[in-house]
Amino acid sequence: MKISEFRFKVKETLEQILSDESGAITDILLAETLGVERGVLLTMLDRDIDDITVEKIAQAVQKLSLGIPLQYVLANCYFYGKKITGCNGFNWR
Repeated sequence: MKISEFRFKVKETLEQILSDESGAITDILLAETLGVERGVLLTMLDRDIDDITVEKIAQAVQKLSLGIPLQYVLANCYFYGKKITGCNGFNWR
């Protein structure tokens, strides 16, 4: 499956959970899991996605569906453009 196809499926799933933020959160999840910036992610959409990445994203979506904040799912957050790691709150990860 291509990254673009998977991205569309994740966005559809997240629309049911998060509505307005689904597109941005989909890109954040994919970029973080693939270890790239969002701009780079957008240049990779025609590449195949591996099963490990698919599973990691599926687990993240499951946690989001339980109401766990994105920052806790990813265990990092951004403040004034700087990445801060260890934002995992109650260690739900």
